[in-house]
Amino acid sequence: MSIDSIMGVPGQLTQLLASPILRAPSQLFATASTSVGTLSNTQIATMLGTAADISATTNSSTLVDVVSQINGRGLLLFGAQYTPSGASGGFVEVTIDGVVVLSAGALNPGLLRCFAGAVCAIDTTNQRCEVALQAIPYYTSLRVRHRSDGAGAIGTAFKYQPHN
Repeated sequence: MSIDSIMGVPGQLTQLLASPILRAPSQLFATASTSVGTLSNTQIATMLGTAADISATTNSSTLVDVVSQINGRGLLLFGAQYTPSGASGGFVEVTIDGVVVLSAGALNPGLLRCFAGAVCAIDTTNQRCEVALQAIPYYTSLRVRHRSDGAGAIGTAFKYQPHN
């Protein structure tokens, strides 16, 4: 599904990215978190799979790419970091156009936090969620990296729309 069909207006992404008003952010905030109970990384990734195109886990204690750097321009629509109850904590870093706009750590076990968009409702029993998308532009590159704070794997999921 294209961003134009989500927004309901053909050519809307082209218009947004050509706007002199719309600028890449210099900082993102990811301060609110919500409980995901005792769900595993796989269950959380399944739950977020309806919103996120890309999902990855790591138990590395050094920063690793969730996906290789994305070059070009587009929109970051959704992003979430999660730490299942069996892990000790996690860290996420988002770089837009060569500038680190988010460097967030200390996500406690059993929590999920969004750095783009929002999770509006979570059904942990049926592993479903409702999300709100956001349009955060990038003009040259987008990079999302994460690491675990210790024992256990953490995960990050995000959705983006490239523009050709």
